[in-house]
Amino acid sequence: MEKNLLFNSFRVLPLLLVFTLSICVNKGYAGSGLLSHLREEDPIADFPWHEGFGDDSPTRPLWSQFQEEGDKFWTFDVGSSGGSISEPHSGELNARFSSSWDGGVTKLITPVLDISELESPRIVFWYGQQAWSGDQNELRVYYRAEETSPWVEIFHSDENISVWTRQTLALPEKSDTYQIAFEGTDNWGRANVLDDVVVEETPPFYTVDFSVYENSSGQAPVEGAVIEILGIADLLTNAQGEASIDLEDYDYTLRVSRSGYESEELDFTVEGEPKSIEVALNDQIIEPFNVEIIKEGFETGEALLRWNDAGDDHEFRYDNGMVNGVIGFEQGSLNSVFGSVHHYNGIIHEISWVLTHLAGPHYSVKIWVLGLTGNGTPDRNNVLYSAEEVPNTDNQWNTYTLEEPVHAPYGFFIGISYDGNIALATDNGKVEPWIFVPETQFAIMDITDQTEDFMDIGDINFERNYLLRAYGKNLGEVKHLSRERENKNFNSKPVYQALDNPFVPSGKPDWSPAAEERVFEHFNVYLNDMDTPFAGEVSGTEFLFSNLEEGEYQAGVQSVYTTGSSEIITVDFSIAGEEASYSVYFEVMDQENNFIEDAAITFLDETHQPGVYSFHEIMPGTYTYTVSAEGFDEESGEVTVTNEDVVEEVFLTPDDVSVSTVSEDEIRIYPNPARYAVSIASGKEMKRITVISMIGKKVQSFGVRDQFYNINVSGWRQGVYLLQILKTNGSVKTKRIRVLQ
Repeated sequence: MEKNLLFNSFRVLPLLLVFTLSICVNKGYAGSGLLSHLREEDPIADFPWHEGFGDDSPTRPLWSQFQEEGDKFWTFDVGSSGGSISEPHSGELNARFSSSWDGGVTKLITPVLDISELESPRIVFWYGQQAWSGDQNELRVYYRAEETSPWVEIFHSDENISVWTRQTLALPEKSDTYQIAFEGTDNWGRANVLDDVVVEETPPFYTVDFSVYENSSGQAPVEGAVIEILGIADLLTNAQGEASIDLEDYDYTLRVSRSGYESEELDFTVEGEPKSIEVALNDQIIEPFNVEIIKEGFETGEALLRWNDAGDDHEFRYDNGMVNGVIGFEQGSLNSVFGSVHHYNGIIHEISWVLTHLAGPHYSVKIWVLGLTGNGTPDRNNVLYSAEEVPNTDNQWNTYTLEEPVHAPYGFFIGISYDGNIALATDNGKVEPWIFVPETQFAIMDITDQTEDFMDIGDINFERNYLLRAYGKNLGEVKHLSRERENKNFNSKPVYQALDNPFVPSGKPDWSPAAEERVFEHFNVYLNDMDTPFAGEVSGTEFLFSNLEEGEYQAGVQSVYTTGSSEIITVDFSIAGEEASYSVYFEVMDQENNFIEDAAITFLDETHQPGVYSFHEIMPGTYTYTVSAEGFDEESGEVTVTNEDVVEEVFLTPDDVSVSTVSEDEIRIYPNPARYAVSIASGKEMKRITVISMIGKKVQSFGVRDQFYNINVSGWRQGVYLLQILKTNGSVKTKRIRVLQ
């Protein structure tokens, strides 16, 4: 004998019963709604038969329920118990099962159906059952041909169904007392939902052929494109860009996506015959960036146009990889977001993170990618990407690959949230080169609350980095204005907990090579006329304009792909008229007017070879110089060029660099600046000379034991160095020299 039988339509119940159930538990809302108006009816024999569960449905009162376990009921309400299914599939109401901590299993049973005259009966319905913090409700579908027959299972789903999804089942064993049962299992996931149940004759199916190709003159087929027939099926194109499926008469929505291409979405209808659908995909087009004009170092009338193309694969990160603590909101939700901003023009492919076991386990998280505001903070109103129910394993690196790469040309924020205390791992913010950087690590209690601001955790003395990274393409740095620090509204501050035993999380970010983002052909370069390229099919990232006359110019560059072109990115510049240039000649003599043939002259910021005394193509102006020769003191001065060639006479004073001419405490170094060698003379015997770069790194060290020493600097990099000179008497002198190359 059956027990817990509720409102069974096989039985005559002359009672009009209205039952309202309302249960609120700590985690979920079981639901509320009108369950049933009961009366005896003949079996339903007119098909197709549709049940939408609205208050005006003539057959909704004929449904019954049977509790297999627990005391939970199906109700008729709007959407699920939270999550992403917030509305019926159609109409005003849908059927909803329970979401509660103590569970339950209940069948929702159709009225009696007479399907004996149908040749090939089937049932079509729309359902959903979204996971919640790792918990997942289930749905089973049964049939029985007679009231006394056992239920036979024909469908089972324990998957996360976060959108209304269409399901079609063939109905075996035709009879005139047929019933179908939808059995919900409450595992404390989001409540099961059911809507638009249809029993009908199976209609004919027709083959729909899809062809996906590149929107270019060659119309190359696109292999590996994902064809989503929303709520029905997902297909994958073959090497010919083709895929097929058999569909019945219906209105469908189609989405086609492939990495490196812009997604396409369209509606189509199957109407009594096979159908062919062609979809042309456009490349994801990346504009040139960092476009600039360089004139320095080029001849008059020349200007170099330079730009950047798509960058290399890049890891966007702040953390040092060590877990020193955790951070989270004690009463967090999926809208409580922690994340970091990256001031780069980037293309994001993957995101990796580490949650700890504290306040866990955490079975799933939500991923966020936001754009940035003008001052470089997260922009809640510019959600570039989000994904819920992303699997997570605590205490190790987890990696999520975005369904399609996201291009964020003005910088981006990567974030993560959890329905509860997220316990996101942090480092200590103190290890080079991963020192905490202010205005990079942010948190917000409720991203949907427009009155609440994102919190820079540095403002509340949490100077640590989240273990949260992204991977993709770095297309160059983006500059933002400094953000306002005053009058921020924070609804709640996160809680930080240091760990007694810091650890390195297991695994590592599971980066996969970024897919090629484009089918690139060349660049077009423009000058003044932005309608006609000045130069086409440029393969590099720079172009030299020459023979430009004096005047104002606008240059532009454009990326060209097989399916289209980017906007023309322009830069303005000017060309000055050619000025007359002159020559400067040096005559170097000693105090007795004898010519010195091997002096080295530093002129125009360059030390020239000894004996080079003539310099040409000098523009009008005043220039400094230094003349040095072995055995003589350096001589410095200025030479002014106006409207003619200049002869500059320089007289050097002899210096034999002997002990008698150098005081005990004096150290002389010449020439300075130097290109080839420097000589050091000291009034006291030197013991050691140490060469130190301007960043404090020791370059070389020489043992001396003499008052004179020569150092070959011809192999050094250009720059400023410090000579730390230790004398035998223990005193130390530091001298600065400049090396030119």
